[in-house]
Amino acid sequence: MVKINESKNLTLIGTEIENKTIEFSNGWNLIGHPYLQEKNISDVFDNRTIYSYNQTWSSYIPNRTFNSLRTLKPGYGYWVKKE
Repeated sequence: MVKINESKNLTLIGTEIENKTIEFSNGWNLIGHPYLQEKNISDVFDNRTIYSYNQTWSSYIPNRTFNSLRTLKPGYGYWVKKE
């Protein structure tokens, strides 16, 4: 975790993780986006309820007609529910 009190650019140096398997516990799991590029939720998760907060809440709920959360972005955290 990095906490700063003003806007700054942060450069991270390293290599991308090749194995992007995430093990979930039952209930809610807080995860970071495991890719360097933005991805559609349906390309990353199957039938998972997902929430994100960035000054307002966004959500993806499977089989819902409208979802305010459609993509996952690098540098953001997401609440993912495992039933």
